[in-house]
Amino acid sequence: MAALGNPTLAAERVPCATTVRSWVLRLGYAQLTRPLSHDHRWAWLVDHTIQIGSQKLLAIVGVVLDHAPFGVRPLERADLHLVDLVPMDTSNHARVDAALQRAVARTGPPRQIVSDGATDLCKGIQDFRARHPDTLGSRMWPITWPTCSSTTGRPTPSGRRSSAG
Repeated sequence: MAALGNPTLAAERVPCATTVRSWVLRLGYAQLTRPLSHDHRWAWLVDHTIQIGSQKLLAIVGVVLDHAPFGVRPLERADLHLVDLVPMDTSNHARVDAALQRAVARTGPPRQIVSDGATDLCKGIQDFRARHPDTLGSRMWPITWPTCSSTTGRPTPSGRRSSAG
């Protein structure tokens, strides 16, 4: 603690960027490899994220339904558990289904799978549910982004682009 008052010694205690990156990677790996309980009812949130070039990352995030604060507060980071991350050059229903099937090893079959309604996800979830009929599939509420008028730059009341201009 004495080093905190001494700027010369304090600077020596700051880890370099490589050390920080190494620990971040270790923590991410720990999240992907730590055991998750099969004794709970799970919901999975499934979506493609982080596209770099032609590769997408399929993220499967789990929520323990018995501990979810529904009706009390929004979900927080502490409520979420990383089930799997799957890099994909191309995504189709067969690859999504295979990824979901592999994820069963982490939590057991989920009670529900929620996606944004993308065709490959929906069809992959449908294929998965054929083998796991107790799993429900559902879409997130449709997200409507306000569309701006091409003339005023302001959102239009209907959410559609203004025909003016």
